[in-house]
Amino acid sequence: MSETNDTLKFIFLGCSFLFLGSLIASESFFVPHELSIACLVGLFLYQRFFLGRDERCLTPFSRAWLLVLLVFFILNILPSMIHAVMDMAYGDRLKQHVENLLHLAFFAIWFVLAFKLNVSAIQLWKFLILSVVWVFWVLFYETYNLNGFVNLSFFIVHHRYGDIGSSYVIDFGIYSNTLFLILLGGLFWLKKLGWFWGGALLVALGTALIGAILSQSRTAWIGWPEAFIAWTVFYSYYLWKSQKKILLLGGGVIVVTFVALLVQSSLFGLVEKRTLKAMDDVEAYMAGDPLTSLGQRFVMYEAGWDSFKKHPFIGVGPDEFPNELKKQTESIFSEQFGIQNTYLSFGQIHNQFLMSAMDGGIFGVFSLILLFLYLFVIFIKQAKSLNYYSKSSGVVGLVFVIASFLSFMPEVPLYQREQFLFFFFMTSLLLVMVEAPILDDRK
Repeated sequence: MSETNDTLKFIFLGCSFLFLGSLIASESFFVPHELSIACLVGLFLYQRFFLGRDERCLTPFSRAWLLVLLVFFILNILPSMIHAVMDMAYGDRLKQHVENLLHLAFFAIWFVLAFKLNVSAIQLWKFLILSVVWVFWVLFYETYNLNGFVNLSFFIVHHRYGDIGSSYVIDFGIYSNTLFLILLGGLFWLKKLGWFWGGALLVALGTALIGAILSQSRTAWIGWPEAFIAWTVFYSYYLWKSQKKILLLGGGVIVVTFVALLVQSSLFGLVEKRTLKAMDDVEAYMAGDPLTSLGQRFVMYEAGWDSFKKHPFIGVGPDEFPNELKKQTESIFSEQFGIQNTYLSFGQIHNQFLMSAMDGGIFGVFSLILLFLYLFVIFIKQAKSLNYYSKSSGVVGLVFVIASFLSFMPEVPLYQREQFLFFFFMTSLLLVMVEAPILDDRK
């Protein structure tokens, strides 16, 4: 039975690896995510119906997460279905939104399968380390296909990675940075990972950070300050309490040296350039120019809030969103800035909370509050554990949730398929890690 379980784990992690690759490298890796989903669902059915009775029952924690997924689905599907009935139509935007929500059933299956197969925390850390292969692939693919190796130093400054190898530069930045922030927690597991995987972890951290920087995505960078604080506090506290003050001092010197070198590099110049551009946009908006990148976002935020106040119950619906955005932004440009016959026409308003409010009303807003509240409570509870390995898993979860919460402010991940799938996949994985055994169940 143990050999069968090992085989099933290998298939499970392999299909999950391909699934993650189909998201991070969606434009350069030609295995559709639907194929990986079908394989994992098939594995679930095989495990459920052909391996006999499984004595490992779901825990109250596992059932609670499945219930949260169900409630989140209901709260988002209700206003969409009401709009479909009221408008007697089922447009492309509504169809895509509903299809995204239906993927929640897959994540419930993935979560249950990981629990039933008793995947260990070490196996999940190795999986995350290997997943950075997809970040490296996108970096290599775009540099090679755009002939960037001829003048690499010039190319990496002027090219935003994720443009042709991934779904979008912002998406690629979020993927890379999410893996980087999570893998910082893997440093605590170095001893259990061993020298080979420990070395691979350091390489993965460097690759993920470079990917996040080269995407030039300010959305991805939002998570850096809180992650730096969280991991500094955790590692400092652990090393101090463990009487490992020499390691604490050495680690501090290494971090300071690394940051100093990074600041002096051309990579930091990319961060500085994008940050200064954001500051210029804010100043222009305050001076009465709303047509900059951030200025248009501010206008859309106001449009989303105004729309929510007018349609608080079920919102305007995904299909009516383009017309509503046009009407609201045209009014704002005219009344507040004196700009006539101008409006914004985007697929989203760059804020998940206002977008959910605009499309789904109070149902959409409450679904997000419920989701993040549950995740915060779970990971805070885990971070309070007396066991440092459990505590580190809690900090990993908190860093991910806070970074995701912040990225929801300037983007709408739940309305874009790849980001939707990536967010719920990483959430499911980190929740599995909360109750996973540290080592393989045979050890």
